[in-house]
Amino acid sequence: VSISPGVGSVATNGSTTVSPTSTTTYTLSASGPGGSLTLQQTVTVVPPPTVNGFFTYNSTSNGFDYFDVGVNRTPAEISLIFTYSVTFSGGSFNSNYGNSPSGTFTGGNGRALLALANPHFAGTINVLITCPGYSNYTYQMYIANTVVPAPSGSFTASPTSINSGSSSTLSWNISNATSVSISPGVGSVATNGSTTVSPTSTTTYTLSASGSGGSLSSNQTVTVVPPPTVNGSFTYYGQTSYADLFEVNVYRTSEEISNNVVFTYSVTFNGSTSGFFYLQPPSGTFDGSTSGSATVGLVLPHEAGTISISISAPGYTTYRSEMYIPEGYRD
Repeated sequence: VSISPGVGSVATNGSTTVSPTSTTTYTLSASGPGGSLTLQQTVTVVPPPTVNGFFTYNSTSNGFDYFDVGVNRTPAEISLIFTYSVTFSGGSFNSNYGNSPSGTFTGGNGRALLALANPHFAGTINVLITCPGYSNYTYQMYIANTVVPAPSGSFTASPTSINSGSSSTLSWNISNATSVSISPGVGSVATNGSTTVSPTSTTTYTLSASGSGGSLSSNQTVTVVPPPTVNGSFTYYGQTSYADLFEVNVYRTSEEISNNVVFTYSVTFNGSTSGFFYLQPPSGTFDGSTSGSATVGLVLPHEAGTISISISAPGYTTYRSEMYIPEGYRD
């Protein structure tokens, strides 16, 4: 008596244990003086369930390609532990920006997000998900070389022209960059944002960005319009028996008169306002109701020296003038 496959010769009666890995038909063959006998028994092997896994591309952002790996489980499988492992021959997964490329799914957790550093070389992603009593889930995906785009985006100034003492807003939005800076005077910044600048003179601001794909440089010029200068004059007017006379004038536009711009003047002799008299004092104001002219007198006799004039107004550059005066005598 013999049994095949895998058992061989046996006694005329007995039993044995078999563990086929797939459905198998066993044949018993017996022979004796009276003839032969053939009997068959089929042992059906039910295959284990296969892990219902998945692996898909998710998105690309901030220098990483993102992939989803996980298990679709039935309610009865919630208590099971599934172990996963993902490898890539052309690069590495970054656990700081995604989940670990190897781990387990337990309880309600059935998904992991993996971050593949970009750029990377061409290679094959291999996925393995296992669970005791289940056939493994395996998957392969070929990934080509990546071409990382250079930094790009926008850099603007608003307004591009300001009056002295005013401000402009610099705004930017840069992609594919790991570092961004603006000079002069701003420094390192986020990849998008805005800041206010108040240059005292016309300034060109340069944004510099760099990333894995290259670099970017962009300029914005903020023009500073200088304040207007007081349109004044200071002249020697003549001499009387009592004084040397000087005339102070402001030549105003009709707009300055209608807006009642107030101009303040001051006349000094050798740094002092003493020694003056006549129609107007050595200091005063011109507004919309005045003529814009004043005559001041330096009393005779006087020593030699320098007579100085300044005329100012808010938002204007001050008018200044000096005149050397020789010693003056009373007639």
